[in-house]
Amino acid sequence: MPSNRNLGDTMQPIGPLMWEHRLIEQMVDLIGREADRLDCGGEPDIHFAMQCADFLSVYADALHHGKEERILFRELKKKDISPKHKEIMNGLEEDHKLGRELVSRLRSSAKAFGNEPELAFEDIRISLRELVRLYPRHIRTEDRDFFHQVMDYFSRDEMDSMLAEYHNVARDVLYDKYQSVVDDLREKFT
Repeated sequence: MPSNRNLGDTMQPIGPLMWEHRLIEQMVDLIGREADRLDCGGEPDIHFAMQCADFLSVYADALHHGKEERILFRELKKKDISPKHKEIMNGLEEDHKLGRELVSRLRSSAKAFGNEPELAFEDIRISLRELVRLYPRHIRTEDRDFFHQVMDYFSRDEMDSMLAEYHNVARDVLYDKYQSVVDDLREKFT
């Protein structure tokens, strides 16, 4: 099979994903700084925790992981990929699930902080630490061991089709985010 990595300046579906990794890494760095501050006995910044949860839910999960799971992984599952690539993809999907659980725990703990500060403090600290452990390893696996390698399974037309689909994911994220806002406001009145 010829390598698709020699296509010159033509964008591959991994380009936007790797670009998104850079912003996620910046957020993870900030999360690490907050976790360090908490390890030194600092009081949790609940606003920061909620902003992290929002960023990771919307940008990292709905937008970024949405592209991976609903487009790239979906298309890979149609291919006869190697056992090694299947194993890596399954592991990446498990990481996505773990990330969702950690973000949910962070959000719940931040909300509970006013009522149960000691318990919530520890949950916030642990959630932040676990996110800092998860994301760099996950990103490293995708960037070094998976993304480039799996592009060889796709034709140029298939890659272009995936890139076109990415634009719809961004539109869906905006819808989902604002649907959540409406749902949250609705709860206020029930």
